[in-house]
Amino acid sequence: MTDLKLPEKIRTYLGERGFETDEVGRSASTVLMFDDCVLKISGTTPDSVNEWRVMEYLAGKLSVPEVLCRESSDGREYVVMSRLDGEMSCAERYLDDV
Repeated sequence: MTDLKLPEKIRTYLGERGFETDEVGRSASTVLMFDDCVLKISGTTPDSVNEWRVMEYLAGKLSVPEVLCRESSDGREYVVMSRLDGEMSCAERYLDDV
């Protein structure tokens, strides 16, 4: 991850873990998938700030990712969250069942 420009807090939390870039979503965010967590990088907007606040509010009430680490820096939001078990709703088996 040495070539990524991440805030020190996020870089320290993630260490040198390997990751894959998630290409499934259609948002302008960058999503990096690690074995045990996800890093979402997006522009700082009311929606992006509200997203992690809602996850923190819903924690323990619904099955939502846990916010593990976050940082706002240079107009970007960096949110490290836990990964949940399960399949994505865009999995072929669901899309074929229309």
